[in-house]
Parts: sequence; structure tokens; C-alpha cells
Amino acid sequence: MKKYIEKINTSSYNDYFKNKSTSDEVKKNSTTVFEKLGILLDESYLNFLIQINGFGLNGLNFYGTKKQSELYVLGALEENEFWRAELRRFDKYYIVGDGDGDMEFYCCDPLTKRYIVFDKATDMKYDTFNSFQEFMDELIKIYV
Repeated sequence: MKKYIEKINTSSYNDYFKNKSTSDEVKKNSTTVFEKLGILLDESYLNFLIQINGFGLNGLNFYGTKKQSELYVLGALEENEFWRAELRRFDKYYIVGDGDGDMEFYCCDPLTKRYIVFDKATDMKYDTFNSFQEFMDELIKIYV
């Protein structure tokens, strides 16, 4: 995880080194997600949020546990509630971020624990990753 955070910080206009969350905050957020959306979040993703609680990087918005206007971080729960109301086809996924304006969603499938990239306009699935690490490796390649 440390290598991702270093690459994000060296490539970003904002300093995300101090943008951390406590394990209690992440646990509380995870419980709220389960209560509101019925989704159990992947442990690797949750551990990442403890170390960097969302970031913006060259067109990638990786959501955090809460909105942070000064760092241009969007809150994942709020974004999921919004997009679920707008696009019912995403009900079974948890959106962890979006990229390149309105081009794609980055989602976690809570049943398979895989990370999936969807085209926002067509709902076409165009990439799937078997782990959070594979997923982050690809995001770093694309956006750094």
C-alpha cells in the first residue's frame, strides 16, 4: 500500500500523506454501508482507506469515507446513494471511484470481491481485476 500512496502523492497537486482515516472511522463507515446498501466491503479496500482516505489524481476520483472539499475528495457512500438512484443497474456494485470526467466507474463486486471498470454511458464492463492490489496497480499505471 505504501508504494501506491507515495506514487499518488508525488503525482498529485494535493498532499494526501495526512489524509488518513482511523480504523474506527472506516469500521463505522463500513457498518453504515452495510446497513444502508446491504454491501460488505472488501478488507483490502478498507485497509487502504485507513492509509489514504480518498484522493484525486489526473482525472481519477477515488472516493473516501467522507467528502473533503479542500482535498477534492468525494464521499463514497453519498456517491453510491446518488448513482444508485440515477442508474439502478449499479445496485449490486459498490462504486469506489470514477475517472476521466464522466467516462468510467470503478466498482467493487461485493459477492466476488473483484474490482470492475464500467463505461458510464453504456454500462459496458471492460476490465475486471481479481484483487484490490491488481486493481490499484492498473489505476496507478493509467493515472500516474
